[in-house]
Amino acid sequence: MNSQTERCADTPEESVPMRIVCCAMAAVSIFAAYLFGQSPVPVLEFSYFQGAVIIVCVWLCIAGSLVSYRLRQDKNVWLSGSVYLATILVMVNLARELVVENMYATHFQLLGPLVHSCTAASVINTFELKTRGDLNRLAVFGLLLLVLAACSGRSILFGLCVFI
Repeated sequence: MNSQTERCADTPEESVPMRIVCCAMAAVSIFAAYLFGQSPVPVLEFSYFQGAVIIVCVWLCIAGSLVSYRLRQDKNVWLSGSVYLATILVMVNLARELVVENMYATHFQLLGPLVHSCTAASVINTFELKTRGDLNRLAVFGLLLLVLAACSGRSILFGLCVFI
């Protein structure tokens, strides 16, 4: 690559409307993944804990987008370190969930732990949205979450989440 292309890739993204759209898409995909990623009929199996997790994840997504917009010009060691630590914790939790859910199962359960870890990775990713490439990576995470939720989401509500 030439130096101009490298400079454009590292330039902080200043577009507020694009950041709002990416944050909204991440929030909708997190909502859909947690609501539909566990069972085909989420209304019958919905719990208060699941609602609280959805609210906290969406709130962290919005907070992460605001923090990354405010700190887009700076290199923050504490933020990068926190993101790396959170990523390690997500991977450890994925391994724990895979072992716990499949210890006595007759069929290997992968969807639930994968939805949880991809959702957590999407929330973590919102704290590092500096360049346009980072915003594109968040969009890919959102599409991945919708694909995972599509494995078990078979209702008109899931169609509404995809449409939004």
